[in-house]
Amino acid sequence: MTLGWANAAMAQAAPRVSEGVGSEDIVSEDIRAVELPISDSSGNVVLSIDSTNLEAVFESPTLVETEEESITVQDNLYLLRESADEASLRETFTQANLLTQATDSADEIPWRFSIEPFFYVPFGANGDVTVRGISAPINAGISDTFSTIVNDLNFAAFGRFEAWKGPWGIFFGGAYVNLGTGQTATIPVPPALQQVGLPPQATLSAAAGTSFVQLDLGGAYRFGDSNLATALRTADTEFDLGPFVFDALAGVRFYSFNNNLVLTGPLGNQFEFDQSKTSFEPMLGGRARWNLSHNLAALAGGSMSGFGLGDLTFSAAGYAGVDWLFSGNTSLLASYGFTYLDYTSGNSGVNLFTHGPNIGVKFRF
Repeated sequence: MTLGWANAAMAQAAPRVSEGVGSEDIVSEDIRAVELPISDSSGNVVLSIDSTNLEAVFESPTLVETEEESITVQDNLYLLRESADEASLRETFTQANLLTQATDSADEIPWRFSIEPFFYVPFGANGDVTVRGISAPINAGISDTFSTIVNDLNFAAFGRFEAWKGPWGIFFGGAYVNLGTGQTATIPVPPALQQVGLPPQATLSAAAGTSFVQLDLGGAYRFGDSNLATALRTADTEFDLGPFVFDALAGVRFYSFNNNLVLTGPLGNQFEFDQSKTSFEPMLGGRARWNLSHNLAALAGGSMSGFGLGDLTFSAAGYAGVDWLFSGNTSLLASYGFTYLDYTSGNSGVNLFTHGPNIGVKFRF
């Protein structure tokens, strides 16, 4: 009963060791089985050398016994101890094991999530609101907006949730907007009110307002430079994804409108009209980021929906700003954006353009 050993350096010298096995083959043939098999003349594996038992080949003479091929095993043992470099072989196994761990890690791309609440203050709102066929304008500047916020509690609030796995992502966004100038405009008497006794030549004071809920749901795909695939596995935030990243977005957009109109006649008599509508529309968009440093990035993006395929004839939104990573995985976002809506459904509708600053915080986990 004798002992036999061989290593990568023996692959060509010893005929009883698995033929053609070198250090490169150990790594590349199967990265999850980092070992060197040793066979006898019948092809039976006598021993597999790996990083856990390598040291024993140079210390113990009786680790493996075999009843056959004793001369061959003795020859292999002698050649191994004469020609093998234990340090080099150990380095080969160590590097292979590190590659194995890297491959296993790459197979498990983590999910990454973010929540982004932010606030939008429209510095300007221009357009008109139609309720039951009666239209009235909305024209407000920054002073009107702040007066309205104080007096009528009109506001806009937004939020967004995203989940990413590698370059693929899903998103859900929501917004509530309440707009009304608090001012009045002079309009002709509509036919509907002429039927209740108002003269056709009189003028009315009209105050219009609209509120709507917007919900976005869709998927995204992320583009970047040649290192993006690696960065997506290791990055903690978008700041680690390279100098430039672009996300393509597609999904559906839901709108729920509530338009109101208050008319005041020449004698002080008032008529109030309300009308609500909902709409589902296809949505396309994109956004880009330029990572200027490890904690500062420039942002720009936009989206469109409707395309004349439903009640919402067209809507568009865009923004540009900065993203500042100020603490851990939390960042402050500041941008200036605009929205445009052109909605018509029967005798109700909104045609409105707004613009103003967005301020938000993004939490990543």
